[in-house]
Amino acid sequence: MQYTFPEDVRRRQSRQRRRRLLLCLVGCAVLLAVGFVCGRLAGPGSLEDRRTFETVWRVMNENWYWGSEHEDLSGYLMDSAIKGLAEHSEDPFTSYFTPAQADSFYGSLDRAYTGYGIQYLADWQGRVFVVKVYDGSSAEKQGLCPGDQLISVDGTALTGLSSADLSAAFPTGEGAQAVFVYEREGRQYTATLTSEAVDASATHRVEDGVGILTLSSFTLTSGDAVRQRLEDLKAQGCDRLILDLRGNGGGYTSALLKIAGCLLEPDTVVYKEQYRDGTEREHRTAQDAEPLSFEKIVILTDGDTASCSEVLTAALKEHLGAVVVGETTYGKGVTQSSVSLPNGSTLKYTISKWLSPSGQSIHGQGIAPDIEVRRHAIFTTMLSSIPEDLSVRPDTVDSTAKAAQTALDYLGYGVDRTDGYFSTASSEALRQFQQDAGLPEDGVLNAQSMKALVSSVQLHWYLSDDDAAMRQALEAAKQ
Repeated sequence: MQYTFPEDVRRRQSRQRRRRLLLCLVGCAVLLAVGFVCGRLAGPGSLEDRRTFETVWRVMNENWYWGSEHEDLSGYLMDSAIKGLAEHSEDPFTSYFTPAQADSFYGSLDRAYTGYGIQYLADWQGRVFVVKVYDGSSAEKQGLCPGDQLISVDGTALTGLSSADLSAAFPTGEGAQAVFVYEREGRQYTATLTSEAVDASATHRVEDGVGILTLSSFTLTSGDAVRQRLEDLKAQGCDRLILDLRGNGGGYTSALLKIAGCLLEPDTVVYKEQYRDGTEREHRTAQDAEPLSFEKIVILTDGDTASCSEVLTAALKEHLGAVVVGETTYGKGVTQSSVSLPNGSTLKYTISKWLSPSGQSIHGQGIAPDIEVRRHAIFTTMLSSIPEDLSVRPDTVDSTAKAAQTALDYLGYGVDRTDGYFSTASSEALRQFQQDAGLPEDGVLNAQSMKALVSSVQLHWYLSDDDAAMRQALEAAKQ
């Protein structure tokens, strides 16, 4: 099985920069030991290499101060050593996964989950709102919509619950049923929902006569789900399509080929693989593929559009003249394969570079949009935590204030700057937000106001129509 995985790139790069001396030391030693085992015993210095490894291993097992913190120190050292062998700065996509890590990583690609078909978000006041309803789910069949406030489930009031208690309030397991009370425009409604298998990777809708297909990842079920969505859009009379790949980090190449076959002619080259020896292999749509025809295709991308998403974008652009709107894509032009190891762990390693149908590589540079529409800075703003004792007053410089200013700007409040200097104008913009949110109107940035800003940004993104890139894509699709 082959994949194109970018999802853990930034996390892994950060982890590599912080890698402990232990990992480097033992990893190097294991590299030498592996060479010995694989037949380098006859080479110069190989016996010395083996003795070096054995010495490091013994010292770390017996004398390392922090070893007492590990229940299975030998296992920890071995996992760390193998990671040192597998992970390199020039290739952040090759990784060694312990059994638990492998289950978590590969499970994240299986978006066919069992549930009621809603994604919800609790705001700073503890109110729970539906932000997404999945196609074909029980929630969709019963008429729930984004923006609905969930009041209770089976009589349990949801407002104010902790994350753990909120999750526990929903009965789980396929076939489970629950009575939902929700509020819309001041009126309360009741619906009985059933937990069932739902594909969460693809959703669709029609706007201004244009079909919009949002694909969040390439899972094992995405191919069939995309075909169903596209057929429904055609049945609704859509002859123009927007394919929203923003934030889509990739997944299974098998799903990529099935999805490409929904739009490209049979036996069409989708991408090429180039191996370390210079040989190439073409990957084509199935010979019995049955594509659906659209007069115009527009693809929405951003800096997190990566891997399989980039492959599909390049193929549709080169074969069908698809118009790309948004930002330059991530630039992951390599594919990975995986090997299951005897202890249940997994090695995921880069096996090839992929090329577009015309032979172009995008690795490290991405695909530039035909029409550039940049995201608001809030989407690249990092906020690790909110100090409970936060108190930022005017004429103060603070990193949290920079995030707050950016959030206020995104929400439409008139800040004069977003550089972390909390000016009088920034304080006034915050005071206006506090007034609208029902908070104490003192213009001081504290933990409560910052949490309210964060949840307001999240809800605004999910529920508002303030999407400049989508508006531009709609214009391009109708031209």
